[in-house]
Amino acid sequence: MVLRRVVPISAGKVIGAISAILGLFLGVIMTLVSLAGVAVHQDGGPQVPALFLGAGAVIFLPLFYGVMGFFMGMLYAAIYNVVAGYVGGLEVELV
Repeated sequence: MVLRRVVPISAGKVIGAISAILGLFLGVIMTLVSLAGVAVHQDGGPQVPALFLGAGAVIFLPLFYGVMGFFMGMLYAAIYNVVAGYVGGLEVELV
């Protein structure tokens, strides 16, 4: 079986969801690193911005990665459809 065409909106939704999960994972890591940095920083200076930036990563990164993944997934699917028309599609074995 040869995969000759991918519906761009479908690919965008799947890749966007996967990217949002990756963004959440990276946001949690960034938050933990930020909190560790605040804990180590003991000179009495303002630490509130670092806390907000770290915690904001859990919200911002999944949204950013999800939206960018959606649009890039649609773009990749559209490019795949053009290229597959010239060179053939991916061979897929379904079990």
